[in-house]
Amino acid sequence: MDVTGESRQEKKIEEMANVVEKVHAGLSHLSVKGDFRLAIAAALKDFGESSWKDIGKGPRSTREKFFAAICDYAIPRIVKIGFPEGKVDTLRQGLQEMNAKYLQE
Repeated sequence: MDVTGESRQEKKIEEMANVVEKVHAGLSHLSVKGDFRLAIAAALKDFGESSWKDIGKGPRSTREKFFAAICDYAIPRIVKIGFPEGKVDTLRQGLQEMNAKYLQE
């Protein structure tokens, strides 16, 4: 499963990690990015795809569901490394707002 290498995807992973940091500073940026990469790999498996690029070619509804799956996999992992559970809703909202600009494209 290809979840690294593509500059657009790497940019999005970086932005997602920045949202986490904005909501709660102090976690390892690289660990957060790693959690998102693992979540992407799991979501790709669920969707039966081998590349994030393939999801990007799909309809908006599929891309929304895929991003929700990424969040569903990543957020519990990020909580395990120290993100406060009380801020999870704020994090999810921030991630959805960040993703909205990609859905416009």
